[in-house]
Amino acid sequence: MLLNQQSNDSTSKRALILAGGGMRVAYQAGVLRALEEEGLSYSHVDGTSGGTMNTAMLFSGVTPTEMCRRWSTLNMGDFVSFLPLVNYFKPHKLKAMGDADGIIDKVFPHLGIDVSKINRAHGCEATFNVCNHSTKQNLAIAHTDVTLPHLIAGISLPIFMPAIEIDGDMYTDSVWIKDANLMEAVKRGAEELWLVWCIGNSHDFKENSFLQYVHMIELSANGALLEEYDRILALNERIARGDSPYGQKKPIKLHVIKPPYPIPLDPDLYCGAITAQELVDMGYQQAKEYLHNRDEAGVKLDWQATMMKEPATTLVMRKSFTAITKNQTTLEFHLRAEAYGVNAATFTHYNLPLTLFANITLDGVCQKQSAATGKITLSTNEAEGPVFELSTEVDRLDLRLVGKIRPVPFWQMLLGCHSKIDIQLYKEGHEAHYDEAAITVSLWGLLTLFKSIQVKEAANIWQMLALKWKLAQRLLTRQKQITLVRREEST
Repeated sequence: MLLNQQSNDSTSKRALILAGGGMRVAYQAGVLRALEEEGLSYSHVDGTSGGTMNTAMLFSGVTPTEMCRRWSTLNMGDFVSFLPLVNYFKPHKLKAMGDADGIIDKVFPHLGIDVSKINRAHGCEATFNVCNHSTKQNLAIAHTDVTLPHLIAGISLPIFMPAIEIDGDMYTDSVWIKDANLMEAVKRGAEELWLVWCIGNSHDFKENSFLQYVHMIELSANGALLEEYDRILALNERIARGDSPYGQKKPIKLHVIKPPYPIPLDPDLYCGAITAQELVDMGYQQAKEYLHNRDEAGVKLDWQATMMKEPATTLVMRKSFTAITKNQTTLEFHLRAEAYGVNAATFTHYNLPLTLFANITLDGVCQKQSAATGKITLSTNEAEGPVFELSTEVDRLDLRLVGKIRPVPFWQMLLGCHSKIDIQLYKEGHEAHYDEAAITVSLWGLLTLFKSIQVKEAANIWQMLALKWKLAQRLLTRQKQITLVRREEST
């Protein structure tokens, strides 16, 4: 279990820190599932800002796998709740852009957040960070004392949601003071900190005014985190000398699970540019990669711990497919492929690296959605189509899905001919496939694929349209091909 229910020397010294990130903390649900599958457990969980929602879910008894399902089926529009109309006619007195009614009435119930269950939880400790605006302090509220107003205040970002009054003081989101309270875990004796970080940490400064508001959050969150690093480094020196004020017997180490590139912002979730399920898939896959490659000594406590790469011009392809296999099994899978730093001038011959996220559901084989990893390869032979390969574990069964797209010339597609995707399913260790399916893709499918391709930070609209059309053509029609392979992150 992810939450340690029994006190022992190894897990009692391990703490989980869930930082904020708005609705993007759906990413953390995938991370938590991967951590549980790794067999890790924690005796203390600390949540700040959006991370308080996942902390609340865990202490309401929601398992990481169930957290993934609940986030992936949540209507993100439920986070939006407007004030009475008359308030907007008095902008100089407007408390905020909206209120918390949708969160209280819809979001929290869907996520399974139950304050009474949180208060009664035992065997593991949780703290929820809120900002007392009246005293300008960050307060870590114990799970036994947390209330619904505390949970709402913890995600009440100024301008967007009003401050919450509790016992005569006004409370808001703590992100402007700190977005991860490492020292709260340290004071409880933790020797191993696991930080799940969703807030961006960009090198570049954007010109858009909304993105500059986001930059202010980045500055506050990352700046406060660096100060916490300094305190821990100073404490480690004292521990090495045998002076341990909080009971640690060895130096404190840090693990950080984060996306390599900044993940899309909340407006992208509202607009459908990314889904909660895709965020869950990202979190799961990137946590698996970190766990596989991790150094037991952790990461260095400096500014690079949460630093992310600049995506520059980015291509994103998203497509969902459904088919009935030969054995009458319903196969559903969703692909999201991302390519960063696209060079439009050399796009026709550039070997374009892809990061691939996928989700597979097999009716009759699994009852839950399962994140997958894999790769896409486009042949340089015009007569051959793209091949993609996905691997996943479904109910302890290792499966491999291999699909080959049979493209047709574009002019034939205009006349009504169809591309087809041939899919074969393999069980791990077996050379022969045990099931197969075929999906037909028409001209309309090409157009919907074109619509699903996103180009971010293109130089202009013409570059955006050109890149979208070129990628769509190469995926489903016989054109000069490029090679797309899964990008290996540099360590």
